[in-house]
Amino acid sequence: MFRRCLLAIAGPALVLAAGCGPVVRTTWKVQAALARAELAWMPNRLDFTMHQPTHRVALAAFEVLKAELAEARIRDVELTRDGNYNTPEGKPPARGSVTIPDDYPAFWLEGLPGSPGPALVNCRLVTFSGKTKEGEKVEVEIRLEIAGSDHRTEGSVRVGGHGDVTKPRLLIDRITERVHNPSARPGSPEEAAALKAAFDPGPKGKVDVSGERGEIAIRME
Repeated sequence: MFRRCLLAIAGPALVLAAGCGPVVRTTWKVQAALARAELAWMPNRLDFTMHQPTHRVALAAFEVLKAELAEARIRDVELTRDGNYNTPEGKPPARGSVTIPDDYPAFWLEGLPGSPGPALVNCRLVTFSGKTKEGEKVEVEIRLEIAGSDHRTEGSVRVGGHGDVTKPRLLIDRITERVHNPSARPGSPEEAAALKAAFDPGPKGKVDVSGERGEIAIRME
């Protein structure tokens, strides 16, 4: 359908060009022109959905990007304090006082302003940027979507200009593989340490905490 539309547009132009001088109209040249036009309209972004905790998908994405790209970094992180495991008095739980299921979209994070110890938080959004070894720009977004009792992770991967979905698809395949074969056991101290290191804003970063809403915004350097 797309090629038929292009042909309907390009056909009159080819006829007009033929009337302006000698034009060699061969099938392969027409096909090549249509292919270039089709690529120009194709997206360079692919979206995906995983029924896995968002922090785990984000950690897997970061590990994959660092391994596959020439440059990779986290730009922004948005967290919220999880209130589902608060005490009857409404206070946040202490680490070790509750058991968090591996598939629950919350994790313990140390070092947050105003938290004397590790805080139980939900990962709402993580954005990444980077470059391929060929110099193409890469943008990745991992976000939590909640619909009733359904918690899922939505993501998008964008690589280079229009017309190249091969590289986004390859990165998504790598991320999916890493989620199902993580470098650290879910809920383990090793995973907690990896998340702390990944979400550390560094000396030039900034952490904004909203006490009323329980929102935490981390802006990397």
